Amino acid sequence: MKKSQSRRDFINTGCMMCAGCAALFSSSRLYANDEKNQEIDLDSYTYCAYQCPDDCPLFIATQKNDVELKKECYKNWKWKEKFGMDFDPELVFCWKCKNEEKPKSMLVEKCPVRLCALEKGYKTCIQCKTLKDCDQKLWSDFPKHKEAVLALQEKYKANAEKK
Repeated sequence: MKKSQSRRDFINTGCMMCAGCAALFSSSRLYANDEKNQEIDLDSYTYCAYQCPDDCPLFIATQKNDVELKKECYKNWKWKEKFGMDFDPELVFCWKCKNEEKPKSMLVEKCPVRLCALEKGYKTCIQCKTLKDCDQKLWSDFPKHKEAVLALQEKYKANAEKK
């Protein structure tokens, strides 16, 4: 007998998967531009070398201004614990971290990887010579993502050397 799932459970599961597993699934996204030995498009990656999916629950909630979905993302992604802020639908949003035409959310504004890349003038952290020794919390939280990013960095370097 198939168990039906409520919309709330479906959204909750989706948000949790996106937040908790984004880095684990990123390896396939990391190599999307490089599979055919094409040049790596740095603009297609976030500052932490992830390619945000268009079906991200927070991105969708932002586009639709869906307060309930924003609230689910707020809870599941633990914004209260991370930023000490109460839920405010005007502050819980994401237009992706490189969208210069839209405002930056607290999530993006306080991202230490983004701030570091901007400070160093990089489009993404794969350009950083000290990435291997970087101790940003993101890497300890998602070690498989860091491994995938380091592998992408090697391919990026190899492509740069061919030029």
